[in-house]
Amino acid sequence: DVALSVAITAVTTLLAPLVTPALIWLLASAWLPVNFGALFMSIVQIVLLPIALGLIARRLLGNRVHQVVDILPLVSVVSIVIIVAAVVAASQAKIAESGLLIMTVVILHNSLGLGIGYLVGRLFGLPLAQRKTLSIEVGMQNSGLGAALASAHFSPLAAVPSALFSVWHNLSGALLATVYYAVKTVTDPDAPPNAGLFRPITVIATPGSILSSVSPAAVNGRTNTCQRVVDLVHGALAQAVPERIIAACNGAVISATF
Repeated sequence: DVALSVAITAVTTLLAPLVTPALIWLLASAWLPVNFGALFMSIVQIVLLPIALGLIARRLLGNRVHQVVDILPLVSVVSIVIIVAAVVAASQAKIAESGLLIMTVVILHNSLGLGIGYLVGRLFGLPLAQRKTLSIEVGMQNSGLGAALASAHFSPLAAVPSALFSVWHNLSGALLATVYYAVKTVTDPDAPPNAGLFRPITVIATPGSILSSVSPAAVNGRTNTCQRVVDLVHGALAQAVPERIIAACNGAVISATF
């Protein structure tokens, strides 16, 4: 439900400068000093100020703004990568020491958010599309903002969970989408990709394996790994429906980027 997703994002963005410092103070002030005003100003600068500048630029430049719209998502991605890389580099030793524990907590946090969001939607009788939207909005958080706030107001180590949260999203999202794709191609390629089609599928990736790497392991070549997962799923299903399985690919993706 795109409209619901946009509405939730808009409301949470506007409330973030007040709600985020309040929650940090409520949950963490017993263990570390929390400056409500400083957090408020940081969130205004990081979240609300860019939105305001974007609206002003759109108002002043009109249709000319379309010339740069296509590259803005790339700018956002590069910015998040730089933030995550800086956080991980600053706390590399601590991550190597307790990375598995932190990653386990990150995965649990993400899973609880997704599950609770879905259950709350079901409790209030929302349609399936809106339950899924609520699940994603609750489970997927702005890890870049979390890392920036933790680094600026607490310590580099405090930003590590947010940084690993970004890494986990890239791993879990790609793995889940790949398995769904592989199963769909074998069962019914023309079936709509909805919750009913994928509900029977459970993906288990052992932390520390190539499909769920844990720091300090390097992460790269996600597309190549996904290709191998497709071949793996197809190979397993070939014993049941051999007539529907295509030949394996070369296990790699070759691309040229300009």
